Amino acid sequence: MIHENENNEYTVDLLIDMKESINKQAELLKYLSDETDYYNKIAGKSGYINCQNDNKFSFELQKKQNNNVKISKFIENKIKLLCIHDIEEDYIETGVESSMMKIRFCKKCKINM
Repeated sequence: MIHENENNEYTVDLLIDMKESINKQAELLKYLSDETDYYNKIAGKSGYINCQNDNKFSFELQKKQNNNVKISKFIENKIKLLCIHDIEEDYIETGVESSMMKIRFCKKCKINM
């Protein structure tokens, strides 16, 4: 029999994997969007391609990117609720001449607190 804590742990692991996949997809969408913008600029200058359809493609990419941000935030909120956090404090460098900045994060789900 799986206890509630164990069940939450499995759920949190699944949600973390989902969030990582969405973040990877976001990186690919950003790359594709940048490439599309670049080719639209070239095509618009050369006159070889009618960019009207490409603008629709760019719009659809932007919608997908925005949707991924919403999904990622939703998943992160679920993780925050379900994870039995193991908080760790650490210091990170913020620049050459700057002081160290204190951060807090969960060792299990890696979410900043």
